[in-house]
Amino acid sequence: ASDGVTAQLELLHQLSGLLSVAGEEQVKAVQGSIEASCLGAALLGPPPAVAQLCANVLITIYRRGARTTLYTTVGQLLSWLSNKVSPASAPAAKLATVHLLGGLCAAHGGAMVSLCLDSITLLTKLTRSAEPSVRPMAWAAF
Repeated sequence: ASDGVTAQLELLHQLSGLLSVAGEEQVKAVQGSIEASCLGAALLGPPPAVAQLCANVLITIYRRGARTTLYTTVGQLLSWLSNKVSPASAPAAKLATVHLLGGLCAAHGGAMVSLCLDSITLLTKLTRSAEPSVRPMAWAAF
């Protein structure tokens, strides 16, 4: 399992580096598939380091590519965290989702004020979650 996580970390780190030097059109061309991959990875409940790199990749594509899907992505993360029946209902998936939401709000909150306020409200609720492992991540997302 450790080798798999190491390979994921290495791949995400390389992707992050490539995205940081790619042109806007190049980023836009791959943005949809990268979003789907990062969101899909979150639902698998990756370790925190992998979730952090997924958040960094998303932050980079919204900074260097199109920002229009940022709002849809944040809305989807909010939905996953606020609905009882959710693809992110497993504790590890919920932790990764909180990680993505916190990272996106920290980096792009000024561009999505109303969604950021919704995120703060939801993250505040999660600090009192019945799942003890979710609480520290909700606090860290602030």
